[in-house]
Amino acid sequence: VHKPFSVHFTIAVLWITPVVTAIGTYVLINLFFGSFAASDSQEGVIYELIVGLTIATVWTAYLLKSVRVKNTYYGYRP
Repeated sequence: VHKPFSVHFTIAVLWITPVVTAIGTYVLINLFFGSFAASDSQEGVIYELIVGLTIATVWTAYLLKSVRVKNTYYGYRP
């Protein structure tokens, strides 16, 4: 059964995942390798965060604007 909640849940996951991953990566590097290594890895973590948020933006636009998604999850409305 296709429900509109699925679309909203997917959008939330798309936006939360890169943030949690970036924070987790930074914390784990700091925990295992120290603050010096964590400060050196900030560029990579920020880059991955930007890439993740860019992907989330593209998919969010698709999920909100797609006629196919509207027909599948919200029912056909001419």
